[in-house]
Amino acid sequence: MDATTTLSPPLQLPVAAAQRGDAAAIEALVRSVQRPVYAALSRMLMHLSPDDLDDVAQDAFVRIIDRLDRYRDDGRARFTTWAVTVAMRVGLDARRKKVRHLQRVGASEALDTAVASGPGPEARARGQRLADRVNAAMAALTPEQRGVLILRGFHELTYDEIGAALDLTVPAVKSRLNRARTALRDAMEGTS
Repeated sequence: MDATTTLSPPLQLPVAAAQRGDAAAIEALVRSVQRPVYAALSRMLMHLSPDDLDDVAQDAFVRIIDRLDRYRDDGRARFTTWAVTVAMRVGLDARRKKVRHLQRVGASEALDTAVASGPGPEARARGQRLADRVNAAMAALTPEQRGVLILRGFHELTYDEIGAALDLTVPAVKSRLNRARTALRDAMEGTS
């Protein structure tokens, strides 16, 4: 590259315009984080049916838009990191509500609900053995353990970014990751 070649500037998200209420900017922000938000929620809430997952994702986007004024572009966290964090908190809330609901209904009704909202036989047939083992092991983890693994493993966030997203210090992030990896390894050994 010679001295006359310039690099294009990094993609600038219209955060400030969205915070002022610009509908086009809000739409652009939502589109920019749609895939990572949905991916994080689907990995975290793997027990939900696709329709229920869509409902949680919609709730997450509503909360992201409602709380745009709380995002600060101060270099502490990228907008995507912040949005995924908000979505994961919505996902945790949804999981807690589902658990409370299942505790309220009788044991047989809870089993019927879980079977009815699970994936169909075609989806189960398409799954590979390793994917089934990983899913079972991930499901055995707490939502907090799954969350930290998802942020690090799937979204490839740094320890600093995870700490900013979850309001943790870097040593606390490392500790949680270590415990989550150990729990995942133990769960994988239990599913073999």
